[in-house]
Amino acid sequence: MKALISAALILMSSAAMASKPVSSGDDVPTRTNNLKIATGPAGKGYSKLFANLKEVCSNFPMQEVKTTGGLDNLNVLSNKKADVGIAQLDTIKDLAPGDESIAALKAVAVLNYNYLHVLTAATGYMQEQGREWYGAKEMGVVRVQKFSELKGRTVALVGSAQLMAQVLQQRVLKDYNMRFVNAPSDAEAAKMVLSGQVQAMMTVGGAPHGYVDGLTPANNLTMLPFDEDIGGVYSVRRIKYPKINIHGLKILAVPNVLMTRDFSGKKSDQVAALYSCLSTNLQELKEGEYEPGWNEMKLDAVVDLPKFRK
Repeated sequence: MKALISAALILMSSAAMASKPVSSGDDVPTRTNNLKIATGPAGKGYSKLFANLKEVCSNFPMQEVKTTGGLDNLNVLSNKKADVGIAQLDTIKDLAPGDESIAALKAVAVLNYNYLHVLTAATGYMQEQGREWYGAKEMGVVRVQKFSELKGRTVALVGSAQLMAQVLQQRVLKDYNMRFVNAPSDAEAAKMVLSGQVQAMMTVGGAPHGYVDGLTPANNLTMLPFDEDIGGVYSVRRIKYPKINIHGLKILAVPNVLMTRDFSGKKSDQVAALYSCLSTNLQELKEGEYEPGWNEMKLDAVVDLPKFRK
């Protein structure tokens, strides 16, 4: 357990060093009366949710703090560089026992799901078959068809998947013995898959995932169904990406949670007002031309975390 927490904290520290949170627009990311909300990279899930929220709560004084994602958001919350931030439930629960500042954070609302997208080459990859011909190993095409077939294989991890996959293997998939290689982006991970350097890639995001949604059959990538029953904070949900012929595929999902520091006074009032605005406008966010992730949200869903109370 101590080894796992240490590994997670090292990853968190690395993410913090790599990111330079900045605010959107003309806001100043230092002392301000605005409520600073930690999101993620520009153009990705958390940042898109923030843009929608800022649109419907146009009179609310908020500003965005861009980070590398949920893991980094817990770090900037702990370091008082943001007032509110979004993170995956599993990440929060994994890091809290080893970090008092993260354990002290409060859950404001349960948001949408993040999904573990696992991609492999649609046409398979070459692998030695065991037999020899004239002193050389016979080669053949192997196709990975489901998640459980990744046992013993090499997988590229992108962003939040770097912690999520390692925790899964150490906690519940102990017999998998997957070998992990970190990739700087989805595109780079895909290159590793198609070159045969790795047999699959894992990337985490809401649905639809921006990179995956842009794929076509010409990219020669397909998704693997998640065929394990691991429970806990995770669930298995169905997803679709019609452009690559994915319809109702089962993949692993985990809720995102809006977290805040333990405030009193003015900041506490602001967090309460943010929740009120989100609750008041949730139906519009679900029914209007906003991110699909809003349709999954149940703000009062039960999670085993300390709750924000005004």
